[in-house]
Amino acid sequence: MEMKALINYFYMDGNNIKEKKDFYIKLDEFLGFNAYVEGSAQVPVLDVLWDVMTCGAGLNCVLYWQHSESSKKNLGIEYFNKIIDTLKEVENYQIKQCELYEQYKNDSPFKFYLE
Repeated sequence: MEMKALINYFYMDGNNIKEKKDFYIKLDEFLGFNAYVEGSAQVPVLDVLWDVMTCGAGLNCVLYWQHSESSKKNLGIEYFNKIIDTLKEVENYQIKQCELYEQYKNDSPFKFYLE
């Protein structure tokens, strides 16, 4: 019997997301891919998030974005919606990845929930 990989759960408090860099710092804690470097003048764009997560980061992970309405207010509706759209695209991509490729058959695709 094949075993599924363990699922990692991460709870991100939207009250602490005041600006874009806060979002990336929290994702760094969750995924460990160093998208944001402290002291860097440049905050990465959502393309970086897409690139990293479609290469396997986020597999077997579930993100609970608590107080997401607070983040939406702080980040602005337009940027917040871009983040959500990117996360949905990643979720759908990883579902297909897990279905199609043998190397991912024991993995679970990334999922996220807004609370």
